[in-house]
Amino acid sequence: MKGLLYKDFISIVSSYKKNASLVLVIYTVCAVAGDIPALLYAIIFLMGMYAVSTLSFDEYSHWDMYGHTLPVTPRQAVAAKYLLGLGFMGTGTLLAMLLLTVTSAFRGQLASSVTAEHLAGSLSALATVLLYYAIAFPLSFKMGATKARTAVLGVMCALAMVCFLAWRFAQNTQTGAVVGQLFAGMSDRQGVLLLFGVFAVSLMIYIVSWQISVGIYDRKEF
Repeated sequence: MKGLLYKDFISIVSSYKKNASLVLVIYTVCAVAGDIPALLYAIIFLMGMYAVSTLSFDEYSHWDMYGHTLPVTPRQAVAAKYLLGLGFMGTGTLLAMLLLTVTSAFRGQLASSVTAEHLAGSLSALATVLLYYAIAFPLSFKMGATKARTAVLGVMCALAMVCFLAWRFAQNTQTGAVVGQLFAGMSDRQGVLLLFGVFAVSLMIYIVSWQISVGIYDRKEF
């Protein structure tokens, strides 16, 4: 397992070190110059993308054919990808928080309320990105990394459309009004609990996705 993680980590560093440095600089400058701090949340998605790209590296080099000769189970092989993704997304969240704090201090807007807002935004972004890659990983194992990109976008667009239609429907019903009142009357503590609840659900879906990917990888022929 450690060897698999090390292999993928080295592949990412050697391929994306300059790209990641440039993106961090550009995003930070744009966030400050355009006063768009939310732009920095994209770093979380980007870090997850680096982890998923290792599937493309394996696909192009036919590494899985060699990997099947090693004393590594399908569960371990897939777990390495998911742990790598979780680690990179977690690192992206910390980077986003750090840069948000630095940019807020640069604009003279650093305060406890602003920091709490950034933390809430970072956790919300992480929960969303976890859901995205919970879909991306199984499709990538099933269809191949290149073909899966279009399929993932299609699935996400469909989910976004369903959420939009549900929201529009709720606006015209009494249920929507009740839910709106609940959110409006929610205390800060309840808001924090809700946020961590959403994150916990996203993490559970990510774990379920891992189990699905194990089944796909185990049945796959190389």
